[in-house]
Amino acid sequence: MKVTYSDILDAKPALEGLAKKELKMSEAIALARLIKTLNAELEVFFDKQKELCDKYGTFDEKTGNFTPYEKDKELFLQKHKELLRTEFEADIGKMKIHSNIGIEAATILAADKFVEFCEK
Repeated sequence: MKVTYSDILDAKPALEGLAKKELKMSEAIALARLIKTLNAELEVFFDKQKELCDKYGTFDEKTGNFTPYEKDKELFLQKHKELLRTEFEADIGKMKIHSNIGIEAATILAADKFVEFCEK
């Protein structure tokens, strides 16, 4: 499946919320594997993001705050947008959830790239 880092970052809170729901065992396992795979991809993103931070400003590891150099602020923002839009092939498929769970529409929208919610 083709995804971007932005897709993953947008879906992450929704997927973590789903992981707290009572799902069938097979669905819970598939969701855990999906989250694990996406988290591995995010590690790559965060490494690349840190490289950008180091190149175009200062990054405080303790607080997680980034301060761009004034002369490089626009260039950093441009490069960061490019990084977020980077498209790559992830070894995942869209998983299906058939479990009857209470869920908000916002969660469905956020997780839609990775999860198909099916009615019984």
